[in-house]
Amino acid sequence: MENKSIFDFDKTLIRINSFPFWILFLMFYSLLKFRFYLFVKLFKLLWNRKIHENIKHVDFKHELVKLTQNMDCHSQFGIILSLFIRKKVGQKLVELHASGHRIAVTSAAPEIYLKPFVEKIFPDFEIQIFGSKINENEVWEENFGANKLNSAIRSRFLEKKEKFRNLFTDSWDDSELAGMAEKITLVYPKNVDKKRFLENPELKNKVEFF
Repeated sequence: MENKSIFDFDKTLIRINSFPFWILFLMFYSLLKFRFYLFVKLFKLLWNRKIHENIKHVDFKHELVKLTQNMDCHSQFGIILSLFIRKKVGQKLVELHASGHRIAVTSAAPEIYLKPFVEKIFPDFEIQIFGSKINENEVWEENFGANKLNSAIRSRFLEKKEKFRNLFTDSWDDSELAGMAEKITLVYPKNVDKKRFLENPELKNKVEFF
């Protein structure tokens, strides 16, 4: 088995769910830069999502990325997110990289700001990054649940049915990845997620807590 370790992003490598903060960041940024047309577009999307509830979460995320994909502000948001990194988890990533592990960071968060964050925090590391994105065919790829495993296989970070050494996550949403991991480290999981891992006969003996 090759030494490979995969880190979830939201609530694992960082302490927060980044997506709501990104929305707020985009709205403040548009005002600060006097891009009022952009602010109105963002506000309408948010209104349709939260008030009218006539747009699904995945479609909402897709529309936000389409609207902002040519903006140069996402690296700035990555810098803001660095304030929320879990230092012990980040240090574990550094240690594993130093010991020769191939590293991947995976998330349902948009890759448009996930990638600048990882490159900012770990500038000298070669890290595979998997986030939700618009692919080369202009189709939205939601990197969530089983799709996280599919992304790792499609990119050849993992071969099909390949086991890997470590998974760091906070959520049962990553159970498909967990099934392929030799060791699962749960990082401050919710009780419901912790319970599901510990009650699963195939996973419970691989679990430890951070």
